[in-house]
Amino acid sequence: MEKTAKMTKAVAFTLAVQALEASSLPNKDEAIAKVLKEIENLQKKNSKGAGAPTKKQVANMELGEQVVQYLAAHPAQMFTIGELMKNVPGLPEDISNQKMTSLFRLDNVRPYYRRDIVKGKAYFQYSQPADTEEEEG
Repeated sequence: MEKTAKMTKAVAFTLAVQALEASSLPNKDEAIAKVLKEIENLQKKNSKGAGAPTKKQVANMELGEQVVQYLAAHPAQMFTIGELMKNVPGLPEDISNQKMTSLFRLDNVRPYYRRDIVKGKAYFQYSQPADTEEEEG
């Protein structure tokens, strides 16, 4: 193994299997089988991320779209999180500040707003997604 390569669990388990195969331990076959099972479990765990979004993720994306629509309807105005929580129609009445803030991190919301800090307060404003970033140079 190269020194620059990252030592992951899979790499460590593979090295353990190689060491066990070269050893003369009495239970090495059982130990190898268990370590190979751990490698298999890691591969299963790493392949789960590409599935369909959960119901909760879909619901959050819909809430994010409602916020974007509200911002788009008022493109010249800047809003705090608290103002958006009160004014965006369709949001749950008990939505928390933290949950509201997390909506702005969603991939379907991120390109559609601009965040400015004015006197220590964060303000959000609608921003059309730019195809090129040349204008900011």
